Amino acid sequence: MKATQLNLGLIFLLSMASCQVSEQKNNESKTADLKSDILGSWYNLSMEVQINSAGNNQDSSSTFKVPAGQWEEILQIKPIITTYRKDGTYTSVYRNLADSLIDESSDTWEVKEDSLFIFYQDQPYSYLTLVNGDTAEYKGMVDWDQDGMIDDLYTGIQIRLAE
Repeated sequence: MKATQLNLGLIFLLSMASCQVSEQKNNESKTADLKSDILGSWYNLSMEVQINSAGNNQDSSSTFKVPAGQWEEILQIKPIITTYRKDGTYTSVYRNLADSLIDESSDTWEVKEDSLFIFYQDQPYSYLTLVNGDTAEYKGMVDWDQDGMIDDLYTGIQIRLAE
């Protein structure tokens, strides 16, 4: 009886170790896939931010939406173009409606499992990122309303530019 229990215990431990190795390999594969999938230039198609604001001792919430096809109308700028490079750097280019450069930001990015980490001025921004062909969806918590709390849910869709 004790030998059977010992064998069952060993089988259980080996199967758990096997699952952990399999999960680690799966996560490494997801990371490698996302790293290669994200390379290139992307433009913003749409976004939605669920804003949680606290003011006058009461909580309030609202949603800011920029549907596909309404980026320029609502934000009064061209869709932002972000380029992710193999060396782990990115550049985001902002242009006004007359196509003149109004801002450009650059820093680094990295992937951990299924999340894209974008660094800007030493601040990390983390987004769960799903790439399906030439479309990417990003979800993450941000401080959209600049109230000092990272409690606003950002969801954005980007489309890969043909290169």
